[in-house]
Amino acid sequence: MDVHKRSLQIGLGVILCALVFRLGGGIAQQLAATIGRPEVASTLLFLETGRVVRAAEPEPVPTVQAAPEATLPPQPEPVVFTSSDIGKVKVNNRTDKAIDVSALLQSSLSWDLKQDAPTVLIYHTHGTESYTKTEDYKESSSYRTRDNGYNMVSIGTAVTEKLTKAGITVIHDTVPHDYPSYDGSYAAARKSIQQYLAEYPSIRLVLDLHRDAMTDSSGKQMQVAVDVGGEKAAQMMLVMGMQTGSVSYPNWKENMALAVKLHALLERHCPGIMRPLCIRPQRFNQDLSSGALLIEMGAAGNTRQQALKSADILCDAILELAQGSVYQ
Repeated sequence: MDVHKRSLQIGLGVILCALVFRLGGGIAQQLAATIGRPEVASTLLFLETGRVVRAAEPEPVPTVQAAPEATLPPQPEPVVFTSSDIGKVKVNNRTDKAIDVSALLQSSLSWDLKQDAPTVLIYHTHGTESYTKTEDYKESSSYRTRDNGYNMVSIGTAVTEKLTKAGITVIHDTVPHDYPSYDGSYAAARKSIQQYLAEYPSIRLVLDLHRDAMTDSSGKQMQVAVDVGGEKAAQMMLVMGMQTGSVSYPNWKENMALAVKLHALLERHCPGIMRPLCIRPQRFNQDLSSGALLIEMGAAGNTRQQALKSADILCDAILELAQGSVYQ
């Protein structure tokens, strides 16, 4: 830096200092504020160092957009039954005890099937039962096969998959309880149920899936079906036990109440899908738990495809009942 420029800088600095001391007070404060302005400060810096300094451009302030309020999915609610549902339940009572469908429908169902622990057990007392053959598989005898891709286990698998996808934890027992001894199938199934209930006390719904069998006068297997949306669906039937005589079954009313509710709900959505609720003086292992149901998924005269259609309809009703029910 040459002597002339340095002298000029020193002289201007002295003048500014003198002005500050002479003016004092508010004027001095104003002058200080003026000196603090970026353009003045840069001028003084130039006078002192000879360098040109530009004030940095202010960085843009990001725009913060409030996130929209989260839209929560509708909370599932209990099914509401009314007096109009009572007539939907037809009963075939093979016992000497009367059944009050209205009282059973009005009793509340308090459960939540959508838990982290298993809440549904599906098993098959007669797992080798099959349907009128329309697919390629090997039969072990007429209308029976040990191939789990085509017998009752395949229907249980379809129910398990749909309920699981919807958030219900399911245990599917695929053991063939009717093989090698058909006569001992209920005793074999009983042992399996007891083991699962002991291991998973969270289980609330226990489904034993069968298919029925009946012949016409010529001996041909009969088909029980109803049209649902242009497709044939196998009619279903709930078979429920009752405590009669020496049969010990103290929780039969709880199970019967659930059967009445499921029957009414299925008929509400698909009229004709249910055959009359069959009540018999046996336990069918339903005495082991509350929420135990035996469901006939069509008959031997039906096709497996028709039974799968009914399995889908059954799942929809179970999912609707997943939060229980009330009566109004």
